[in-house]
Amino acid sequence: MRQQQNLFTDNLLRWLPGVVISLGAIVFLLFWVDWVSFGEALAMFRITSILILFLVAMVAMLFRSLAWQMLLNREVKLIDCYLLESVGYLLNNFLPLRLGELGRSILMGQQTRRGTMYTLSSVGIERTMDMGFAALTLLISLPLLSNVGWSSLTPVYTIAVVSVVLGTIYIISRKQVQVEAWLGRFTATKPWFSKTLYPLMVSLVQGTTVFARGRVLLLTTTYLMLAWLGYYLNFYIVIRTIAPEAPFWWALVVNGIVSLGIAIPSAPGSIGVWEASFVAGLALFGINEGHGIAAAVVLHLMNYLLTGVLGLIGLARFGSSFSAIFRELSFRKKEIETNG
Repeated sequence: MRQQQNLFTDNLLRWLPGVVISLGAIVFLLFWVDWVSFGEALAMFRITSILILFLVAMVAMLFRSLAWQMLLNREVKLIDCYLLESVGYLLNNFLPLRLGELGRSILMGQQTRRGTMYTLSSVGIERTMDMGFAALTLLISLPLLSNVGWSSLTPVYTIAVVSVVLGTIYIISRKQVQVEAWLGRFTATKPWFSKTLYPLMVSLVQGTTVFARGRVLLLTTTYLMLAWLGYYLNFYIVIRTIAPEAPFWWALVVNGIVSLGIAIPSAPGSIGVWEASFVAGLALFGINEGHGIAAAVVLHLMNYLLTGVLGLIGLARFGSSFSAIFRELSFRKKEIETNG
């Protein structure tokens, strides 16, 4: 219990800005939204459309899990990747600083017996590629809003950064022996590096091995692309529910704006900021804010429920629990500080 308290108190100043921003977004929405139109919009959603949203989200998660399985060199079962992806989302919905990524890496590291840093490197690659898709979404969608006068430089810069990062990862994967040798030479002159960072860096380098094969890169990119198509489709379904004449590209625009919005600090699950970004995106097309917040709440709540149920199943499958993962995260943090 003391370790759990320390994890909260030690990082309070890092968490607080995000919480304040989320609370500000929630308060703004509470006073801005027309709650009569919100109720009317909620009544537009039928059980069939909700079930379709769940189905599409589950298929999108399947493709994301296939991508992660490829990055792990297919050393684990697809069902394990599927459930641990959900565990990561579940933890992110309740823990700040995207600790869910570390949480699922810990469980996967135990499953593969390769260690947390090996699996964490695959998660890092997956999320870097996600940044690329988010940037690409913005790059495609923002020119469609040229009349708004927005600049497309932000997604261009993002794609440039992601390209450099992925290029560096690819080079490291092809020059693994040389990189490890360089780390060894550097360690010889830096005892503190040997004690704290060298084992972690070697694990990260070894985790890039699968990236050296073109087929892995191609399949991983394809699977993630299909997952993102699923996200676009779900955005389109909720938008068409409140605006039947909406074209598909509206979903790209709103998805891009939401991706940009949740990049800023926020409370766990991006609550408040996610909804505000969604409403702001639809406002560009003249959609009533009450209708917009209804669509945002339906989609966000669906994601919470789906990842919550699948995440709990995943924790049960691996003999863990939310509190156990939290204790493990506290222990890892303390261990790093002790070694430092």
